This record gives sequence, structure tokens and C-alpha cells, in this order.
Amino acid sequence: MTALHATTYSQNNIIDDEFILNKGWFLCSSGKVFDNGSQISSPEYSTKDWYPTSVPSTVLGTLVNDKIYKDVFVGDNLKNIPSKQFKKPWWYRTEFYLSQMKDDKFIKLKFEGINYRANIWLNGKFVADSSKAAGAYRMSEFDVTKIIKRRGKNILAVEVFPPKKGEPAIGFVDWNPSPSDNNMGIWRPVKLKFCGDVSINYPFVQSKVDAEKFKTAKLTVSAELENYSNKKVSGVLTGEIGEIKFSRNINLEALEKRLISFTPGDFKQLIIT
Repeated sequence: MTALHATTYSQNNIIDDEFILNKGWFLCSSGKVFDNGSQISSPEYSTKDWYPTSVPSTVLGTLVNDKIYKDVFVGDNLKNIPSKQFKKPWWYRTEFYLSQMKDDKFIKLKFEGINYRANIWLNGKFVADSSKAAGAYRMSEFDVTKIIKRRGKNILAVEVFPPKKGEPAIGFVDWNPSPSDNNMGIWRPVKLKFCGDVSINYPFVQSKVDAEKFKTAKLTVSAELENYSNKKVSGVLTGEIGEIKFSRNINLEALEKRLISFTPGDFKQLIIT
């Protein structure tokens, strides 16, 4: 993979082939915004009365940073913040530019954690609804190759819904009192992911230690491969852990997505001492 260079509207960060959308966001309650996602993600839309923020950030975290609520760690101030305002959705919106990109790149919009669900628009186009973007600890990726503007301003709008009672959101204990918004918001990074015909997603290493002698461990390495192209793709998938190396030939059909595993049964070098 090669590093990607981009000029951004909001001075976001670039790491390898990922473009992090962390700066230049604005936040507003749906109780004050009555426009739909298509309108909010249009170039002409104004965020004049919205709260400036960055991502990751919860709704209440933004309000505290913008001095709407002060001294939240003093006395009962946190407990006394009205919770009714967080029963309805809140809108996140940002603008960004891309440049110096190869035209043959595929682009995916990646959310690493939304609490608790969201509707998503990009450049006036509907990307995903709350059935596909849900779960505080769930990563979601959406193909936006045909929607994103490679030479112009892009507008991303995210309508975030609070967790409902009983949903497995973010929990709190008695020594860590729950905020009135229940940590509602985009609380993990948002990224644009760039790749060629095939991407390597969710690499994972599972270790099984010999619990009797504690002298060896067996590693199983896995990753999801996804072919975005309309043609068959062949190649070699390789991995390294320190000085340990492993590889295998892979053939993917057009638009195929497949989980690939390297097991210690097939690759003895994954049994380590």
C-alpha cells in the first residue's frame, strides 16, 4: 500500500490509505433542524447556529466543550443536565475536499463506532439507514465511490439516534455516573478508506496458549478480503509477525467477499515458543 496525499477543507489527518475525518464538524439537535439529510448534505446549507465540534465526540461532550454546560464534574452538575433534549436525534455535519487521488481507487466510508444508530447522507445522496449503521461497538463500511467528489467539496451529514432502553450500548457503573445523553454520538473515528480492486479488512490474530506447560502458543491469523471490481482477481496474501512470515495464493470472483485464515495446522511457523 502507498501513502495517499490529499488537501482537505478541515485539516484532517492522513494515515496510509485512510483519510480521517476528525476536524471541521458541526452539531445540532433535530429539535432545531427540520430539514432532511439530502438538504443538510448539500453545498448551500448553512450551519450558522450549529455547535462546532470534532469527531470522535459525544453530543454532551460537544456541549461541554462549547461551554453550554460548565463545571460538570462539580457537585451534582452532571446529574442536573436536562436529559429530555437527548431523547431525539442530533445531526453531525462536515465538509472536506480531496485532491491528488488516482481515479482508479475505490472509496469506502468507515464508521468505527456510533452510539447508537444513524442515518447517513453524502453529497445529497442517501448512503445508509439506521438498520445498517447501528451498534456502539460495531464498525460499518459503505461504498461511496460513485457518490464522493474527487475534485470538489464533499458534505457528510449523519443523523444520530440515542440508544433505546435495553439496547447493548455503553454501560456505566456507580463510580462512573452516566451522562444524561448516554454517550450518544459519533464516539469513535470516521474515515475514508482508499483501495485498489481488493481491500484487506479486519485483520485479527487469535492466540491459544498451552495452559498446561505455558511453553507454546498457537496463532490463527484471519482477514476479510473484498473484491470491489467486476472481474476476477488473483494475488498473494502475505503476513508478517516479527520474523514470522506466511502467505497463500488467493483467487476472488467479481465482487466476492471472503474470510481468509492462516491456521497453525497449515502454517507451522504460527506455533511459537
